[in-house]
Amino acid sequence: VISKREQGAKIMFLVIRDGTGFLQCILQGDLCQCYAARTLNKESSVRLFGEIKEVMAGKSAPDGDEMIVDYWELVGPAPPGGLDNLVNLESGEDTKLDNGHATVRMQTKATV
Repeated sequence: VISKREQGAKIMFLVIRDGTGFLQCILQGDLCQCYAARTLNKESSVRLFGEIKEVMAGKSAPDGDEMIVDYWELVGPAPPGGLDNLVNLESGEDTKLDNGHATVRMQTKATV
């Protein structure tokens, strides 16, 4: 999960990434009201199922497509605050080396 934006209590937008690019995903109703959705952090790993559609005219999303999610599950939670709290520019060399695997997933990489 790259970003999460809630719009009221009944709709949530997630932007996810994989090796091919970014995808905006829309969770509606009960899907975005569960505990896992409310406490979801950046860089958490999720599994999503749904229908991918082209974005409606006048709307925008990364790469021009979005997924209307039917079902989702949390595969692996990220630490509170996301990976930015684990490794950042002020982190010591040992911390960066111990968590080098995490910096690969970050959009802004810390020097290792």
